[in-house]
Amino acid sequence: MMQKDSRLPCLASDATISALRDRCQPTLNETQAEEFVDKLIMSSYGNVFTRLYDTYQYYSNGIL
Repeated sequence: MMQKDSRLPCLASDATISALRDRCQPTLNETQAEEFVDKLIMSSYGNVFTRLYDTYQYYSNGIL
């Protein structure tokens, strides 16, 4: 998905990839990263804003 020259329009810019990489906390060790990702998943699961964004992506870019 994040490969160079991705065909996904939402990942087309280097700035987007850089921001996504930073958001994933690359400096954390494996245990800290697992805890961080688990918290992200739990906070977004069922969240109305997550669902709205997913719907937006689906209709604007055909991505679900």
